Amino acid sequence: MDRNTLIGITLMMALLMGYFYYNSPSEAQLQRQREIADSITLVNQINEKLPTAKSDTIRQDTNISIETTAKNMGNFSNNSGTEEITTLSNDLFTIDFSSLGGKVASVKLNKYKRADSTDLILFDKETHQWDYQFIVDGYPVNTAELNWQLNEKTSNSISYYLYYDSISYLKQTYTLAKDTYKVAYNLSIIGMNKKILPNNSLLTLNWKMIAPRQELDAEAERQKSTVYYKEDGETPDFISETKYKKEELKGKTEWVSFKQQFFNSTLLNESGSFDPQSVVGTIEQKDQDFIKGYEAKLYLTFNQLANEQYNMAFYFGPNHVPSLKKFGHELDRVIPLGWVIFRWINEYAIIPLFNALRNVSGNYGLVILLLTLIVKLALLPLTYKSYKSSAKMKVLKPEIDAIKEKNKGDMQKTQVETMAFYKKVGVSPMGGCLPMVLQMPILMSIFFFFPSSIELRQESFLWAQDLSRYDSIFQLGFSIPFYGDHVSLFTLLMTISTFLYTYMNNQVSGVTGQMKYMGYIMPVFFLGFFNNYAAGLTYYYFLSNMITFTQQWAIRQFFVDEDKIKAQIAANRNKKTTAKKPSSFQKRLEDMAKKRGIDPKTGKRTK
Repeated sequence: MDRNTLIGITLMMALLMGYFYYNSPSEAQLQRQREIADSITLVNQINEKLPTAKSDTIRQDTNISIETTAKNMGNFSNNSGTEEITTLSNDLFTIDFSSLGGKVASVKLNKYKRADSTDLILFDKETHQWDYQFIVDGYPVNTAELNWQLNEKTSNSISYYLYYDSISYLKQTYTLAKDTYKVAYNLSIIGMNKKILPNNSLLTLNWKMIAPRQELDAEAERQKSTVYYKEDGETPDFISETKYKKEELKGKTEWVSFKQQFFNSTLLNESGSFDPQSVVGTIEQKDQDFIKGYEAKLYLTFNQLANEQYNMAFYFGPNHVPSLKKFGHELDRVIPLGWVIFRWINEYAIIPLFNALRNVSGNYGLVILLLTLIVKLALLPLTYKSYKSSAKMKVLKPEIDAIKEKNKGDMQKTQVETMAFYKKVGVSPMGGCLPMVLQMPILMSIFFFFPSSIELRQESFLWAQDLSRYDSIFQLGFSIPFYGDHVSLFTLLMTISTFLYTYMNNQVSGVTGQMKYMGYIMPVFFLGFFNNYAAGLTYYYFLSNMITFTQQWAIRQFFVDEDKIKAQIAANRNKKTTAKKPSSFQKRLEDMAKKRGIDPKTGKRTK
């Protein structure tokens, strides 16, 4: 090992040691981690002894006149009585609150309907569980078993009290915001210091829900429903829609969202974050009336203060970008608009344009048509450049084929001679590919936008009853693998137009042989893949193909003359040009040729 290598290894080791030292937790942080771990262990032991909440079974047979008979909860056992339901509402939603547990019992969205035209209920008291668990005077307490007293109520606010004695109590306050789907929520713990188990520094919040079916296609809705969450300093993440499992969140958690295809119920900790090691999960539901079960076990730090305040907030509403942006905290990430570049294009180009066009017409078929026209006009310079490049390649094809025939079996020599020929006649082989590549982000952004757009939900056009789901003109009565049990006409039209588009491109480029037929495989794949996708998406792609035909016909008739292209190429061939520094790609080809004993300028072998 030489001296330089030894110094390099030493420096790397020093950097690694410095990194681990800098990022290692302090003694105070280690102590806090030990306290949290001890508290969670204690909480889990407590949970095994706690009485099960009535709502824990979820969807049991209950009615409004439930009477609580809390036992073995110390002084809190006095909080018994008959459940009372109280309703608050604004223009956007109607919320029922229950004195049993002092919880949100049900949420109805006023401006939306289920697929069967009935009221859209996010959850009701039989499918929703909300409780806090802790130890008081050695007794395990589950707040869902206790009847909270309604002591304060206004037109948009309600407060429930759970008394330990006259000066010690828990208080839950819910406040409906105006013109937003946000519900401000506050938990106050007054005078309970030293009464709640002193060595238990955490309160456990259990939140569970079973999401009822809202859409016609239960399976499609199920595949787009899951739990999202945001840990401090991290991009929001989620549990895979195709899996049912629990995940322990290592970091502090800012919010948890029970997300359905077009709606979500979210809990945000506004006063900080839920403690580490919170658990979220999804639960399979085989009942076709329900989509998926959700659960979250969240931890709140209890500091043994005389007055503890926890400020939180709910979002009960649609997966609508402007509404979620208004709520903040990156909650709009629950809408799958694609990866970074695709999401950026959707948020700052496609969605604003789509919303502007909605103001022009309430017919969403016309809105999509106008959107397609504008996008294709914006991409017209790239389409023109791609078409012109293809026309040049068609003119040059006989000479390129001649080079291939002359050097049959010697790919290296063929590449060198071909690149030299392109350079001589002033044609770039990438001229047609690059414009197509630059269009791909737009196509992919549209692919993510339409299936996620709640604006298209329950909007009909022509034979499509709902542009947010597939259109069907015929039910097969049986299911074909990779296709489905129905025939989507928009998908069929899109596939036929893609075949025509491939045929036209082959005519322009003059491609022959196997490559001529390779392009026809993709439309067949599209026929099966898109048959179950949103009709709005396949309608857009069909329109896009038809507009592309029109653009290419106009370009061929009025803007691209093959005779002029031939004359220009001939002029370039005869023109003496000054030597240019070769590109890095061309230089690599030349270097490879030299290693094989080939002169990169002439293509001939050297001695």
